[in-house]
Order: sequence, then structure tokens, then C-alpha cells
Amino acid sequence: MKLINIISLFLSFFIFSSCSSYQIDKYSKNNQNVSNLSPSQVVFIALPENGKYNDITYSSSGKDTQQALNLIFSRYSDSVILGETSESLKNTKDIAIQEKADILVYPTIYNWEDRNTPWSGITDKVTIDIQIVSLKDNVIIDKTSLSSHSSWFTFTNDPPKKLLPKMFEDYVKQLYGY
Repeated sequence: MKLINIISLFLSFFIFSSCSSYQIDKYSKNNQNVSNLSPSQVVFIALPENGKYNDITYSSSGKDTQQALNLIFSRYSDSVILGETSESLKNTKDIAIQEKADILVYPTIYNWEDRNTPWSGITDKVTIDIQIVSLKDNVIIDKTSLSSHSSWFTFTNDPPKKLLPKMFEDYVKQLYGY
């Protein structure tokens, strides 16, 4: 009977401890030119190229990244426009200006690793650089690199896109002065 209680307690601990789904590893910011963004500014979010790990390209990772940024920026901005194709920074600036945007959000996926964490214990990892450009002045007003990884102990195999919302939320809140 005592053994059953110990086993039950042990299993409960592992089941509930697996709820921790991510950690933000790195948050570097270069903000000499930063003034808080205004909700009235129109934000254009570029579509990044899909993320890769070695020879594997994750086909929806660019769209997933753009959608996660859209979710967060839409909470703070009155108007958000999404880019339709992956373009160079210069081409994206031109498109955003044609769309009458004030701010360009230009994400670049540097690392996207989707691992079978419950089976292997190897965590999912994401690294995304983001440039925030004032289109009126053609000045990079902020540039950051964000990295996150999943918990190594989990019973679920969530995709890397689950790491993005919290990582982006903290960053965007700072851009708007919260």
C-alpha cells in the first residue's frame, strides 16, 4: 500500500511538472533610437522565409512566425498589414510604403528545430531576429534576437510555434512602452 502511494505521488509529480513548455534563452536589444511605438501607427509584418535545421525546411514556420507576431501586434496597434510573400528587406520596405505603413516588422528565422522531445529528450529550439524599421525616416529603430526552447521533460510533442507567442509578447510590450 505504501509503495502504491509513493508510485502515485511520483507519477503525479512528473505529469504536472511537464506543464512548463518553454524558456526564453536570449533577449538582446539594440535600442538607441527607440521611442515607444504608437497604436495609431500602421504596422506591416513581413513574411519571413521558412526556418531550417540542417537539411530540413519547416514549410509553415514563416507563416507561423508572421501569425504569432500579428496576434501580438494586433493587441497594441490599431492597424496591422501582413506581407504576402517573402522578400528582401529592401523590397519589403517598398511594399510596406506602398501599403501606407508607418512601421515595418522584419523577422528572420535563424533556427527552427522541431524535435520529438518526449521520445528523445532533445528540446525544440527557435531563434528569430527582428528588425523594427521606421518607414518615414528609413531608420532601424530596434533590432533584437530572440531564442526559446521547450522543456526537455514533457509528455506532449508540441511544435516550435507554441514557443512564439510569449516570446513575442514580452518584446512587443516593451516596444509600446508597457
